[in-house]
Amino acid sequence: MDVERFKGLKHDLHALKVSWPVLDLLANRQATIGMPAGGGHCTRSIEASPLNMGAFQLAHDITLFAGTLARLMGLHTHHGMGTPGVLQGVIINLNRLDRLPEPTTDGFAVEARGLAERASYLLEPPEDTKMIGWCPACSHELRADSQELAGGYVECPKCHTTHRIKDIHQLDMLRLRLSGVKGTPAQLSRLLEPWGIVIKAATIRQWAKRSIIQPVGTDGTAPVFLIWDVWQAHTRLAGYDRARRNGMKPSPKRRKAIERDRT
Repeated sequence: MDVERFKGLKHDLHALKVSWPVLDLLANRQATIGMPAGGGHCTRSIEASPLNMGAFQLAHDITLFAGTLARLMGLHTHHGMGTPGVLQGVIINLNRLDRLPEPTTDGFAVEARGLAERASYLLEPPEDTKMIGWCPACSHELRADSQELAGGYVECPKCHTTHRIKDIHQLDMLRLRLSGVKGTPAQLSRLLEPWGIVIKAATIRQWAKRSIIQPVGTDGTAPVFLIWDVWQAHTRLAGYDRARRNGMKPSPKRRKAIERDRT
């Protein structure tokens, strides 16, 4: 094996192995919601509702990367093996990369470097910024300060493309929708706040009372909602705000209903 060639990759894989447990804790701290297990109506399991979307997505990406790399290297992983264990197996058997085409191994090295940089950036972020998502052009993590959040646009520090923050949030919500993320009003409010999306738990409850959103389950006595439904309700009201700023006046009845939704 070309030790020098794979030196950087080995370092990044080790960084991912060390970072993943921390990311997993950040992504799933304390909040839980009850979910039916296996479609049964009696047995229940507990599924965590992620409170840090950046950590949730990054831990998921590292898991997918580790699994793909292990399969292509011909390693046999079992269902109960966690991501750090898979990465350790890859590190121990790194000499198997010699069997793969050089462009393939170079691609893995680039991906591992990108994931390691994202982990470092997330675990030691610049002060006074919020993580809002990833650049659609280069997948680099995007962070915004209070001025950028107020202005509604952010520039990617890597490829220097400029993006509307709301569009980035929309992509984030689509990712979470595909993952089926849900939670109580309090959980979802805490989940969204670090990303600069401020939706009070009381507001979510009010939307439910007015049948703007529908619960998909319960956690004890608290209703559980899909994050996508909450986001859709939020953007609907944001659309009303734009219309009001542009001088488009809805009917008094419509305006009264929307103002009730907001409270």
